[in-house]
Amino acid sequence: MLGAVTMIPPLMLTAGEQPGSLVGHVVASIFAIGITVTNWMVAVFASLVDLGWKLAAVVGAAALAAATFFGEAHRVVFPNAVKMFKTAGGEAAYMWAPETGGPWAIIRAFFFHSMVAPEITFKVNWRHENWPMMSMQFSGLFSGVHGWSCVATLSWTLLLMAGFAALATLKDQIRLRTTLLLSILYQFLLHLLYGRETFLYGIHFMPLLILCVALATRTRWRPVVLALSAVLCVSASINNYRQFEWCHAYVMRGDRLQEKQAPQHKRLGIPLDKSDPTWNYRFWRDVLHWGPPLQKGWDADMFK
Repeated sequence: MLGAVTMIPPLMLTAGEQPGSLVGHVVASIFAIGITVTNWMVAVFASLVDLGWKLAAVVGAAALAAATFFGEAHRVVFPNAVKMFKTAGGEAAYMWAPETGGPWAIIRAFFFHSMVAPEITFKVNWRHENWPMMSMQFSGLFSGVHGWSCVATLSWTLLLMAGFAALATLKDQIRLRTTLLLSILYQFLLHLLYGRETFLYGIHFMPLLILCVALATRTRWRPVVLALSAVLCVSASINNYRQFEWCHAYVMRGDRLQEKQAPQHKRLGIPLDKSDPTWNYRFWRDVLHWGPPLQKGWDADMFK
């Protein structure tokens, strides 16, 4: 979570009245690339906007050299650490992954699920067939905690609209707005191509969307934006806490649930056909549902 903080210094450099210094951009780039390449791209865009492409190339080369040096120094202290760029070749497996559910599922997760947690669904865990994985990738809008999810999603939608309108129409902060726009577009296009569970990468693009919404407070719609923000804070907090509570309970009950899974299949009359790869998903989806834990016939001591 703290890794997202490294995207802030490059944006701060572009928010000032004067362009950031060469040294400032080098330092910001080093911190950004120290977390992920996606964070570093914010620093790359910031240096391009502030310094032009020639000096931006110098900044990028300096940051890359510094990151390589510190990475090798880290391996001297911790010999078992993974070598920099060693795993880059394996990232191709995450490109165009069918598990993403297609463009609409990615768009939904990118702009909405990262702020308002939807219903938790399950999918087959290829590593542990008896322990399904939680997922938000295929969850629909307004599918979280009833009522609160609808309020939070509608509020966030209006705030996003106001934010993107401000990003396009404000007369000042041109350097910041350009950097922010390029960063959001980059993140969005990246996740259209890369990744399986878009929600897991939310911390790398949600701060950018929040900053975009914050720009709307500089328009004549400021009172409305502040009111919607207050509504969002309350509704999203309640919704997200309830969803997190559900996930935490699922993880904590894992051992007991796995232990009793087969007997409960028999008791509930659900065929235990392991030749069907979806049997785990259907079982957990139908039985573990938000609501009274005994509504499907579970033993009471399983939920203690």
